[in-house]
Amino acid sequence: MTADFLALDMSFDTTALIAILLMGAVTYFTRLGGFLMMRWIPEGGFVSRWLSAIPGAVLVAILAPTVWNIGWMERAGLLVTLALSAIGANSLIAVVLGTAAVAAGRALL
Repeated sequence: MTADFLALDMSFDTTALIAILLMGAVTYFTRLGGFLMMRWIPEGGFVSRWLSAIPGAVLVAILAPTVWNIGWMERAGLLVTLALSAIGANSLIAVVLGTAAVAAGRALL
């Protein structure tokens, strides 16, 4: 029995290296471009409100397809979480209580 199956293929792939370097450069310049663009945009007003709304919009975009496909009990847990967040509860506590509501509902049914 030989140990060939344990040997790693350590060949150097130039194409993969170039692809990795290009992806890294694009990622870096995308981030750098954001910082450079913000130098010419005045702070305050509409820009500040727009930038503060982006995380919520991204979260809704991520959650909307999931909410569409979940059951009524999970939607009830989501409503508990949203209601607690709306009245000013800590986000972590709201999520924990919403999850607990779903778990309790599943245990009862």
